[in-house]
Amino acid sequence: MDIPDLDRNDFQILLENESFPFLVQFYAPWCETCHIQEESLRRLNKKLGGVVIIGKIDMDRNPLIAAKNMILSVPTTLIFHNGELLGRLEGYAGDAKMTSFVEESAGAVLS
Repeated sequence: MDIPDLDRNDFQILLENESFPFLVQFYAPWCETCHIQEESLRRLNKKLGGVVIIGKIDMDRNPLIAAKNMILSVPTTLIFHNGELLGRLEGYAGDAKMTSFVEESAGAVLS
């Protein structure tokens, strides 16, 4: 299952209206590590897709969102709930690290 590419409007709607935790990876098409990371996101989506919304944002096409969220390098993964930032993970994270990031950041929301 592909991870949906979000634009500014999608991002804002999810921040303002979604009651599930929302995980977003900021990436760039030229970033090889981001492409590798996306495989971990796909597996995470398969595992937690019913309780966590997962998307990605191309920081080159959405520089204002990237700037507002202080994205200085890619991949950077953020997790939100009810518009509040719960956690930030910069750099590559494999399956185990990504899962523990979600559990540590949004564990209280998920239980």
